[in-house]
Amino acid sequence: MILGSVLAVRLRRGSHLAAYALAYVLQGAAWGAMFLGGQPAWGAALLAVMRTASGVIIALDTTILLATVPERLRGRITSLHMTTYGAASRVALAAFAGLLAVTGVRTVGVVAGAASVIVGAAWWSLNGRRARPLYMSATSTADVPDNLDTVS
Repeated sequence: MILGSVLAVRLRRGSHLAAYALAYVLQGAAWGAMFLGGQPAWGAALLAVMRTASGVIIALDTTILLATVPERLRGRITSLHMTTYGAASRVALAAFAGLLAVTGVRTVGVVAGAASVIVGAAWWSLNGRRARPLYMSATSTADVPDNLDTVS
């Protein structure tokens, strides 16, 4: 996850949204594939890819949120975001528990991976490309450098 965060910081602002969607797709593909193989080394490599993609998602989620929310609302919006994220995580855990009760671990892993791929691809195709000009406009007026790795 740390590697993913380091990589995310090096992205140019114009690629944040595409990288965010791609990271969801990569995370899901690696997670689902991990449950399809039978080799521990392959599983470990896929887990590393999945966790790196997760680091990109977490870093960009926070960056995008803070860059697009007006400063006077950041505390409230961030709290709402964290609360709904936590609630969604609990609902997902309950859904996975339900799936585990009726199916196997492999099926749940592949379904979870496919869900991440679908969410990432659907978000990009439905909103991501259209949101890019808005994101660039919102962040151009904020004090956000084009490449965050130049910030000291």
